[in-house]
Amino acid sequence: MAHLRYDTRETDIMYVDKANKHYAEKNEIVKFVLKADAGDNKKFKVASFIGKSFGLSGIALEIYCIAAAYYDVRPFGVADIINTYKRIYGVRGRNGSWYTAISQLYKKNFFYKNNNNKYVLFSGYRIPKNIEEAKFIVVEIDETDTSVPISI
Repeated sequence: MAHLRYDTRETDIMYVDKANKHYAEKNEIVKFVLKADAGDNKKFKVASFIGKSFGLSGIALEIYCIAAAYYDVRPFGVADIINTYKRIYGVRGRNGSWYTAISQLYKKNFFYKNNNNKYVLFSGYRIPKNIEEAKFIVVEIDETDTSVPISI
């Protein structure tokens, strides 16, 4: 699972969002780096960050990450999730706990069931399509008071 680490490197940073007319620089920006564990691809790192922001941990977080990183809009069953995890990361615990965790995620509305009784990730929990090209994730701290007004 990926972890946020405060970036201690010296920087002369600036952020500009032309469409929303946001601007920040230097001490107005706190920068983190999303560090991956062995075997994590970029999609999995971002899914881990998103899942943790929703309070997920343990097997529930792993299930969410696999669903978001490897299935996206495609339907899946619990066995699909388990087999994907085993293929990528090796053997993982008892299968019963995976069924319990996916059931809890379903009850929390991370997934819905389609007509074939397969799980599908709700759109609000999917990873952005441009994630493979992305270099940064920008998190706005306060949407009502982000920066001084600018004209572009």
